[in-house]
Amino acid sequence: MNSARIEESSLNTTKYSNEKPTRTITFYLGTFFSGIFVVPILGIIAPTFIFFGVITPLLGFVKLIGYLFNFTVPYVSFQIGDFELNPIIGFSLSIVVGLILYFVGKEAWKLLLKYGKYIHHKRMELER
Repeated sequence: MNSARIEESSLNTTKYSNEKPTRTITFYLGTFFSGIFVVPILGIIAPTFIFFGVITPLLGFVKLIGYLFNFTVPYVSFQIGDFELNPIIGFSLSIVVGLILYFVGKEAWKLLLKYGKYIHHKRMELER
């Protein structure tokens, strides 16, 4: 065997690099601090917005039926400030608001999943 090659390989094995522990610490600190805000916020916003995106038009419809058949539905109204909208206009606006809430909730859910996949991918890269 070549003695120069043996010396070179022995020098490479004894060399210590600070790069991997630094990357690991940086990754876990970054994940910790971003996870404090990202995961709880998206985890609360996504299902709540999806739920109320479905409920809002249903309640608008209940209020409209109550208006058409002349009975009151307490605690269900489309109100802006002190002004309560007519149930017919309120129903159409509740559909619009419901769609907006639903799609914002779906996008928040997609962002949460994308964040999880990104963190998982980076962790797998780090372990290599």
